[in-house]
Amino acid sequence: MKISVIGSGAMGILIAMKLNEMKNDISLVATRETSEKIKKRGIVIVEGITEITNRIKIEEEISNADWHILAVKNYHLDDIIPELKKYNSNILTCQNGLKAIRKLSKEIDEKRVVGMVTSVGSTVIERGHVRHTGKGYTKIGEMNGEVTERVLRIIDKFNDAGIETEITENLEGEIWLKSIVNSAINPVTAITGEKNGVLIDGPLNKRARMICEEGMMVAEKYEIELPENPWKKTMEIIALTSDNESSMLQDIKKGRKTEIDAINGEISRLGKNKNIETPENDKIIEEMSVYA
Repeated sequence: MKISVIGSGAMGILIAMKLNEMKNDISLVATRETSEKIKKRGIVIVEGITEITNRIKIEEEISNADWHILAVKNYHLDDIIPELKKYNSNILTCQNGLKAIRKLSKEIDEKRVVGMVTSVGSTVIERGHVRHTGKGYTKIGEMNGEVTERVLRIIDKFNDAGIETEITENLEGEIWLKSIVNSAINPVTAITGEKNGVLIDGPLNKRARMICEEGMMVAEKYEIELPENPWKKTMEIIALTSDNESSMLQDIKKGRKTEIDAINGEISRLGKNKNIETPENDKIIEEMSVYA
């Protein structure tokens, strides 16, 4: 099975290197800058919970594969989709937010697309060098909830590589759950410039809860079956990651565009489509606009 991991950020490198350790046919599609850095150094480095220092096949262009794993930011999808249309691969998308899997299904072919949600923590130290910062769950499934052979096969690959993964028959609910949790944690920590633990109590906890509850109302209006209570899950994640910086805060610190539009923005848009007001989401979207 040939697997191409598209995206050389924290999650892309972690997934690719773990799969590569099991002698799979793996390639990592990286930007030119990252590719040159890796080739000059000769190795890719993963440290922290996982320790891997090894070589992997690096590509700067997307080529054919049995599976394309998309580990890029939402705003890169418009550049990637035309390339993916050239092939008939299975596509595993692990973007944050509610938009990516629907966009891919609509613009490519919904029969090719499978979704993944994960709470595994990873952060970039420098190009081609990441730190695995937190264990977590990983779930993969079909949008229609079917248990298919292709999903079972890719899950086996992930588990063999030490990425603890299970199948979900409620992918839509899992995606909504993670999106609502991210909507509450990411922008509030990004605005304050603080680690996740700042949300444990006080006014910022209250603000995160109001954002979360708006997302819950929107999900209910769309009759989404959420697998867990989003606020309870948010508090669990805050406690488990209290010393971590959210991905949105990391993006701001590194001068990168954030995914506020794909997370809070999509919740706001979907709410308005059902005549549900989301003032707390709208407010923080406006506050984040200087970074978006």
